[in-house]
Amino acid sequence: MVPAQPVTRQAIAAMTTAGQRRAAFALESVQGELSYIVGPAIVILCAANLSPGVVAWGVGAAIVVGGAGIALLDPPLRAADEAGPARPGGPRAGSGWAPA
Repeated sequence: MVPAQPVTRQAIAAMTTAGQRRAAFALESVQGELSYIVGPAIVILCAANLSPGVVAWGVGAAIVVGGAGIALLDPPLRAADEAGPARPGGPRAGSGWAPA
């Protein structure tokens, strides 16, 4: 699985100011809870109206597209003023997926 929620939370921490952070985390939490509530119902509804195989492939495609989106957007995982990684050769500061 693509670690979308941890990457999103790190990106929120890196891209918001201290004053905005609490509201941003609250909004992300509400979005996550809504996806847990609405997502299974949508999948069941689609599987009942379409072929379950088509729905399974659609869910798999959505996971791949989400992972590709995270890789292409490359959200910052550290604020600009934070220190980079301690080990040499690790990912560059602010980078989520792209190699150094």
